[in-house]
Amino acid sequence: MKNELIVAEAADQSARIGQILLSDGKLTQAQVDQITEVQMETGMRFGEAAIKLGHVTDEDIRRAVARQFDYSWLDARDGAYDTSLVAAYKPFSREVEQLRNLRSQLVLREDAVAERCFVVASVDDESASSWVAANLAVVFAQLGERTLLIDANLRTPHLQKLFRLGTGHGLADILAGRSGNECIQHLGQLGDLSVLTSGTVPPNPQELLSRQAFRGLLQEARPHNDVIIIDSPPLTDGADVQLLAARAGAAVLVARRHKSSVRTMLQLRDELLVTGATVLGVVMLN
Repeated sequence: MKNELIVAEAADQSARIGQILLSDGKLTQAQVDQITEVQMETGMRFGEAAIKLGHVTDEDIRRAVARQFDYSWLDARDGAYDTSLVAAYKPFSREVEQLRNLRSQLVLREDAVAERCFVVASVDDESASSWVAANLAVVFAQLGERTLLIDANLRTPHLQKLFRLGTGHGLADILAGRSGNECIQHLGQLGDLSVLTSGTVPPNPQELLSRQAFRGLLQEARPHNDVIIIDSPPLTDGADVQLLAARAGAAVLVARRHKSSVRTMLQLRDELLVTGATVLGVVMLN
């Protein structure tokens, strides 16, 4: 009986993979029937038989399995987002594996991220923090976490370009009382990920971030999200990051190998600690 159940479960899984590949146009019904026949003759798995017959590639099978488990894996040819979102387009690459390791370390830091809200700040390269924040948000969403990514770089924002969300209202407009939470956009293709872009570029970013409205926004968002990640301007661009870190309670620093100054990084780390925020660590990019 146990063996029969195992065989039945394997057959059901194969049928689901076959149906996914069929609906995606990767296989025809005749090819599915041929693969199933080879399965019965050899005892191979559906994917193994399909690859052996040359009907699909290993990546086609991995994508089908990913869909079975609701794991977001996008095709770069669809052009939905910028290809630098490697967590969405190349989830099994070495750099994304390192991002998953970072995610695991942050999850384990319960003492420092009790409310799972933190700022990602670059020492001297704002695009670096945006890349880390965006891809880290995707891997948290792939974990099944309700993830909110906020672009608090009100000076030179990047997330709207990475996610191709246009230049509509966002964080700055909410803080100025011009808009509400309808600015938050849910990206269903990337799991349970929502993004709040920076919105209209204001003349007074520090003043807006200092308002109680930002604290209120985070307090309102926390019960509805498992993780809140805030992208920020570079640490060398004024006191914005200190304001953000004080509100979030924690920060992750991003530095460039052979470019970022260790002395500057340590100095700015100390400045963040003064705000009461916990510095969770440093991500070093090449």
